[in-house]
Amino acid sequence: MSDVKSVLDNSKSLMDKAISHLEAELQKVRAGKANPVMLENVQVDAYGSKMPLNGVASVNTQDARTLIIQPWDKTMLTPIEKAIQMANLGFNPQNDGVIIRIVVPPLTEERRKELTKTARC
Repeated sequence: MSDVKSVLDNSKSLMDKAISHLEAELQKVRAGKANPVMLENVQVDAYGSKMPLNGVASVNTQDARTLIIQPWDKTMLTPIEKAIQMANLGFNPQNDGVIIRIVVPPLTEERRKELTKTARC
């Protein structure tokens, strides 16, 4: 009987990990609402090496559709902007000399269909 319980406990643990992973991956999908997790995989050329974006700047939401990136070093504005464009996320960063704004475009019918296909994979 304890063998069955151990198998069930192990299965529950593995299923919980799978659900947590799915939730984390779905947060990265650009679904029309701004979320700092969308930029989690952006790598910036900083100080001679590749660094994650959150290692050189703070990323916050201003409102439901706007991300604000504030670098800790103002000289990093241009490399951050280039890294976001190179990540090919479909964002158009706007650099005002102090911070970078990203307006997440609203969902279109075509984009919804793409998201459905992405979520099914």
